[in-house]
Amino acid sequence: MCIRDRNYDMAQLNPAAGSWRLEIRELDKSSTVQGEAGNVGAMVIEASRGPLKPVKIYKGQEERILNIFGKPSPTYPEVWEAIQYNYQADIWISAPYYNDAKLGGVLVSASGTTQLGGGITPSDLSNYSFNSVDEYFVLTSKSPCSDWLGVIITFNSTSELFTITLYGTNDDGITYEKVNTYIVSPVQGKTDGFGKNVYIEDVLEDDDYLAAVANSDADVSEGFVDDISRVDFSGGTRGSSITSSERNTGWDYFKSASLYPADIFMDTSTESAIVTTFNTLRNTYQKYSFYIIPLPKSEDASTAITTKDAYGINNAGLAFYWNHGKVNNSYNGSNFWSSLIGKIGVKLAQMVDIYNGGAPAWVDENNHGGQLGPGIIELEYDPTESELETLDENGINALKFYPGYGVMITSHRTGQSPNTLSDNSWVAHRRLFDYIISLSLIHI
Repeated sequence: MCIRDRNYDMAQLNPAAGSWRLEIRELDKSSTVQGEAGNVGAMVIEASRGPLKPVKIYKGQEERILNIFGKPSPTYPEVWEAIQYNYQADIWISAPYYNDAKLGGVLVSASGTTQLGGGITPSDLSNYSFNSVDEYFVLTSKSPCSDWLGVIITFNSTSELFTITLYGTNDDGITYEKVNTYIVSPVQGKTDGFGKNVYIEDVLEDDDYLAAVANSDADVSEGFVDDISRVDFSGGTRGSSITSSERNTGWDYFKSASLYPADIFMDTSTESAIVTTFNTLRNTYQKYSFYIIPLPKSEDASTAITTKDAYGINNAGLAFYWNHGKVNNSYNGSNFWSSLIGKIGVKLAQMVDIYNGGAPAWVDENNHGGQLGPGIIELEYDPTESELETLDENGINALKFYPGYGVMITSHRTGQSPNTLSDNSWVAHRRLFDYIISLSLIHI
């Protein structure tokens, strides 16, 4: 559906009575390119590192994703999904971890910087117990992960400030590169020569790499033995693979729509429990956002239909996609299978079919739109036209490779029961309704 020539204008007729109307005025906008709308994404992914609390990554910050969450790999392909989406739009990313995960780090005391050894759990870090006033602070990675950071710390006895030079490795310790420098103090209320707060817990509160707990009784007059070489963090581990329980802990943050508002929610797990979670988020919390879900890998068309039916979902705010793709991992030269949900999310986030009059987010009858772009080596299945029709009839949007066009989304069916056809059966219609309703709630 293309409505590039319409302008939606809310007008309140009688403020005293509280009445209002929605006016739709026809305007010629054929030569006007409007900004993208409704494009902030959200993912809860399994990654080699990264925090449980969602981090907002602004459009085009691929390097920041790599620094916070680590590189994509066959073990952690979901990072690749997040990067694909971030090429085009902002995204919230949560990376939960299992309860056996530990932070690697160092203890900074008067005698110098020493490794933590066995690591520390995130809960134990917040309750860390210091043994004496000459133990100044504990410094750890921001999130549990295999150790990849190291520091060189020096102390200025005149200003009583510490300089932390942070280094990181992305090749398993073969080489380290400087990441950042921090001027800090374990003394609350301490400022530098310009009046800037340098209390270490405040300085690192929103940092991408480090966390710290300061000793409230620290006496820095005891001095410090400067590091003469890098001291690497130790004891860190990401722990066991996460389950749907850990993932749902990440999704729970998005129940607060004011703190973590998103427009496109993307599941990267293919776990049935997340389907239920998305159904709840759509019905109760972020009601006018859209939720997209990949069906499991290695399920042919008929099996995918059975799986989707077993979910028991009748919700036009959700949509299901089928067929995985093998992608090229440019970060280490490997290939891995992907649900391609990040690329699918991009097509929905652009919303060009509704707002700009460009190509729709699926392939139409003129083979226009729905192209997922480069980087996909092959698809797991090559569905026939008959299978595509059957999948569509059952409310599943299939991916298919077309010579000359590449991999394309072939349908735009919502998660409303396929037994009931209405305007809510189609992604474009439902998202348009959501857009109008959400604007009405904002402006009225």
